[in-house]
Amino acid sequence: MKTQQPLNIRLMLLLILLVSVAKIVLINKGFLAFPDEGRYRAAGQILKSLANADWHAAIEFLFSTKGRPGDTTLKIVPTVLQYGNASLFGLEIYEPANSWPVFAYNLAIHALLLLLHYRVSRHFLKDRFLALFSVLVFATLVVSYISLRHADPYDASLLILYYVFYKLVSTNGVTTRKMFVYGGLAFFGYLCYPGYVLLFLAIPLVYLIRKISTSGSAKAFSRVLAFAAGSSVCLVVFEALAQIGGTSFIKNSLLLSGTIVQGSFEECFSFVFRYLCEAEGINGVFLIIGLCLFSVLFVRNIRSVASEPMYLTFAVLLLLFVAYSAAGFYGHKVVWYARLLKQFLPFLVIFTIFAIAAIAGSFRARPIVTTCIVFAVSATLAVAFALQLNAYRQYTYPKDVAWEYYNKYRFKSAATVSEYSRARPDMPNFSIVKKKFPRENAPGLVFVNVTDIYPFNDIENYHQYLPDADERLLFSGESCLNFKPYQFEAYDIWARKNLDEAKLRIKVYRKQGAR
Repeated sequence: MKTQQPLNIRLMLLLILLVSVAKIVLINKGFLAFPDEGRYRAAGQILKSLANADWHAAIEFLFSTKGRPGDTTLKIVPTVLQYGNASLFGLEIYEPANSWPVFAYNLAIHALLLLLHYRVSRHFLKDRFLALFSVLVFATLVVSYISLRHADPYDASLLILYYVFYKLVSTNGVTTRKMFVYGGLAFFGYLCYPGYVLLFLAIPLVYLIRKISTSGSAKAFSRVLAFAAGSSVCLVVFEALAQIGGTSFIKNSLLLSGTIVQGSFEECFSFVFRYLCEAEGINGVFLIIGLCLFSVLFVRNIRSVASEPMYLTFAVLLLLFVAYSAAGFYGHKVVWYARLLKQFLPFLVIFTIFAIAAIAGSFRARPIVTTCIVFAVSATLAVAFALQLNAYRQYTYPKDVAWEYYNKYRFKSAATVSEYSRARPDMPNFSIVKKKFPRENAPGLVFVNVTDIYPFNDIENYHQYLPDADERLLFSGESCLNFKPYQFEAYDIWARKNLDEAKLRIKVYRKQGAR
């Protein structure tokens, strides 16, 4: 007979369930909102090419996504669902109303990430209740669920790399064959999003150092060589496919590595703290406190780093973080984005919980006291999450607004105005619709700030739009660029300040008297 779970376990599971279910409110908004999401369309082009038996074109589209062929392969799954749903309900393939398959795909990955994070936390923390607390903390971070609305590759890549990390730290006696497989799988995760190269490198480093300290260097190096061999085979396979398609994955990846410079070099070392404070709020401050506490424990136990997996993982990730930050701060080679920080944040959550548990243990706190403190923190983080989630769902996206009014009026064309003179128009291309054709008698509409506003580095080029006397306001909504976490995606310090000052709104006007 199955034993009943302790009350604290059941309450924590309930909190996690409530936080997870609440994210359903984010569905059908924000799809293809940002330029990088345009790469998602490559999956649809692959399907069309395969339907026409044009293998060469399919391979070309596979490698048209700038170093992300792995994610393009996975994105075929939601694309097939979108095609089917559009056919059944008369929708355009990429309109917001047909974006739920992408949301469902992202939600499934998110759920798997939370489950995997529980297993990693359980391995390191050695306590089920604390592992569940770790899951709750991670689930309440904006960075953990912001991708639900978008066709980006970050969560899929993190899931694969995090899984390989878990298998290598939790399994004793990994065979050479399994190391080869894990190497290939990890490189496929890298092929989903090359920005997670630091986590990709951390996996064999953590394994190597730990095994040298326990089993000797010969065995450790042979296993890591097998890991490298698996990665190399995966690379060779995709490079061979790229060559068939008339391109080179290796060459494109080298070119791509020089493009991560859209931000502020001067905040490379402080970016993580700025992001956690400004974008994550109370939940981020909690992690900063946890990081400080863990750092103290790390220094006190620095002699046992090689033999203690938790401290070893921290040391390797810290080394990679500092190296990357130095390359940006001193060499002006790279910058940090919020999406790049995501590869570190599951570990930061675990470090935080570990530090709190260690300090509570040093004070010999009674279990009931520790449990009460954990639930008090959990309730605070959950309330902060609810407030942040509610704010997030209020923002509007340019393409969503454009599609809403196209579906209502079916205009052939519309005027677009940007309050920032250097912005680029970002209206969907309604001339290629397959089902919802425009109408001859559509009214004249004016869309304000349905544009790609990047970079926003000169506030003097911003001027509020003053409508003509014959224009009537139909809609006004707060732009998604006012949502702080979005501002940490390639916008520099000054651009974020300008966005805060401008408080952009997306507006739609109808010309009076226009049919």
